[in-house]
Amino acid sequence: MDNFAPTLKEFQADFVYSSARHPAMIAGWGTGKTMCAIMRAHIYSRLIPNNLGIIFRKEFTDLRDSTLKDFELYTSMTVDSQRNANYENGSIIMFRHIKELNSAILQNTNLGWFYIEQAEELPTDREFFLLFGRLRRHVKPSAEFAVLRERMDMPTHTGFIIGNVAGDNWIKKLWKDKPTNRYKLVEANTWDNADVLPKEFLEGLKDLEQKKPEIYNRYVLNDWSAEVGGRVFRNLENCVAGTFEEPKAGFDYILGVDLAKSMDYTVITVLCRQTKHLVYFKRLESDNRTSWYEQKENIRLISLKYNNAICAIDASGPGDPIVEDLQRAGVGIWHHQKQSGESVPGVKFTNTIKEDIIEKLKVALEQRLITFPKIDVLMEELTDFECQMTATRKIRYQAPDGKHDDCVISLGLAVWALLSSMYDVYVKPKPVTEADLFWKRVRNDTQRYNKVMAPDYATNFINEEDARSV
Repeated sequence: MDNFAPTLKEFQADFVYSSARHPAMIAGWGTGKTMCAIMRAHIYSRLIPNNLGIIFRKEFTDLRDSTLKDFELYTSMTVDSQRNANYENGSIIMFRHIKELNSAILQNTNLGWFYIEQAEELPTDREFFLLFGRLRRHVKPSAEFAVLRERMDMPTHTGFIIGNVAGDNWIKKLWKDKPTNRYKLVEANTWDNADVLPKEFLEGLKDLEQKKPEIYNRYVLNDWSAEVGGRVFRNLENCVAGTFEEPKAGFDYILGVDLAKSMDYTVITVLCRQTKHLVYFKRLESDNRTSWYEQKENIRLISLKYNNAICAIDASGPGDPIVEDLQRAGVGIWHHQKQSGESVPGVKFTNTIKEDIIEKLKVALEQRLITFPKIDVLMEELTDFECQMTATRKIRYQAPDGKHDDCVISLGLAVWALLSSMYDVYVKPKPVTEADLFWKRVRNDTQRYNKVMAPDYATNFINEEDARSV
């Protein structure tokens, strides 16, 4: 426990040993934010007997799977089943999340310090100031802490945060816009700590800069002006064109179908393979008013209407038996080619497959490879759709809390199935003129004459090109 004393860079030491009562470390990936915050927490617990501190995070799963495990890794201590870390000197560190902060027990607890992990996850400063109001524990620092206090002027009580930039949020207002001696901001980007980061990780950042510049600017460069909302789709208005269309002879169509789960919606989108235009759209509620039988019948009839259109359908969960029923009913199901080479009907979603579908749809919209009529619910879902980073730094595509993405997935499935012909340019046939009809008759007549009169010397007789030259 006492061996937790890593060598710190200057910006890290500025935070760990900050004389400010409320320091904040807002920095890019790989800058050691969590390590530094745990080190500061460790100092206040190990060097002040009978102290009580709290490590706070918004979500319980992130607290359990990330923050708590990091603490055990860095300190070699064990957190008990009550999510407390107990020190030999009587100090305790509690690990808690947002719902527990609102409990009466915690609201009546006096703290010596607190630390908020990934503070930008909190929408307002409410939790910070609730904890701020609990910093009134009576403590008696050890002689060791007295030395630190004398040399670094560290306060007896402290509340500190770490996180990533998140635009013009409460953190920016408190620490960046109006800095004071009590609110000190420490900043760094990933490259400031590059000498200790794995080569493969740094090389991956170069790919990220090209593929996801908004994420790179925010999480690597620590750019406060970087886009925060995680908006995925752009150029939407430029893709709005035309109206719904009835099926046309000689045209091929693809159905993208996202099946409802729980109280979501089943959405059916029809794209024309030749024109890449959305010609049909239907959104069905999933409740007792719209049975699975009725939804399957809708899919079957729409497929039949649009020239026996192939159906690219979500086969995850309840979708699997529905795909089988549709196949038995004669509906053509688009087959997904797995990496193993196996071809399976429908699409069973994984994070990788969903990311691929969304990426393809993003390109199609940005390059205006597809068009669609003005559909309010589709535009709303496309506009709201987000790209977020998980606690393990994985990209997650999703609708915001309380909203839906059924229309997005339905359109994405149709685009995914059209991918092989997405860049094919449709050339509208020219109107047939009287001259075209005349030369067609000439061609037919000469072909019949050549075939009947001189099959062995057909090349010696008049052909269409010769006739036009006359």
